[in-house]
Amino acid sequence: MTFEEIVALLKDNTLTDYQRAANIHAALTAASRPSALTLQPQKARKARTATPKPKSPASDALNGFAGHVDNTVSDAN
Repeated sequence: MTFEEIVALLKDNTLTDYQRAANIHAALTAASRPSALTLQPQKARKARTATPKPKSPASDALNGFAGHVDNTVSDAN
């Protein structure tokens, strides 16, 4: 939108002030939109990969393993 176009909108006496303001607003809104010609293609995103977290000793205790082995067989017979 050029300066001359804005001046022509302001000098138009056939419109009310509200209509003149609406025309200026519409022209500025159209001028501020990005052009489809300047858009760049979207970059491909990096795919997610599953990374296992290291287990803490507390999680082993919750699963029944508290750092010792209970499955040893005693020969007390």
